[in-house]
Amino acid sequence: MQKRSMKPTTDAACELQDFYLASYLICCGLALLRTEPAGNNRVTFVLRESPDRARLTEDYYGRRAQVDPLAFKDAIVNLKSVIHARKQSWI
Repeated sequence: MQKRSMKPTTDAACELQDFYLASYLICCGLALLRTEPAGNNRVTFVLRESPDRARLTEDYYGRRAQVDPLAFKDAIVNLKSVIHARKQSWI
């Protein structure tokens, strides 16, 4: 499985475009700082950096991630709501 781009933006934030990884990281306690349009109907998620982010990302892609499934579902639903609300303001 190919990892998607995730780059640090500052010492305090990182950017990524993988919706489910962003949902997982939010479920694990990383704060969503903002979303930005990324072209072609895509969204960039800007999350507050955490010392645990690299390990959490490795666990996610390595299929070792363990979270409450309902908490993960809630994170997905909430992130979709944010995206749809923001897309209206980007138009």
